[in-house]
Amino acid sequence: MPRKGITLILIIVLSISLIIISLKCRSISEERSWNQTNANMNVKADLSVASGLFGGNSLTEGNGKNFNYNQAMSMIASASQLFGFTTYNENNNDLIIILDNLCVVMENDKYKESVIQKSNSIYKVLLQLSRNPEDKNATNNLSNLIEEIRQDK
Repeated sequence: MPRKGITLILIIVLSISLIIISLKCRSISEERSWNQTNANMNVKADLSVASGLFGGNSLTEGNGKNFNYNQAMSMIASASQLFGFTTYNENNNDLIIILDNLCVVMENDKYKESVIQKSNSIYKVLLQLSRNPEDKNATNNLSNLIEEIRQDK
């Protein structure tokens, strides 16, 4: 009888442990899914804000031109940092490198005027990417713009 009692206690303990572990795994899975969704939304939002800062003549008019330029650079850097944690990275892993390259170009003062001259084109490409970060055509267009900026210096 004591053997059956020990076996029954072990089965109960193991069952309870299994339930606790499965609940913890479910919780971790839900948290991961939430983090993934949050990262996806933040990348789109960062690209959208950066796009808006490049829109029209916002980089070239008024006293806030340096602020808008720096804020656009900050939004692109933020999108670049988050991009590796998104589902978009699986289908368009070149974008993280290209966003980093755009930041490097923007940080370099010798390219600033060229970036400002191409602000409307950058606006359009970033707007496309804010709608669909997996768009490889838009990614290639952004890469081409960066090369044009580097050649214009």
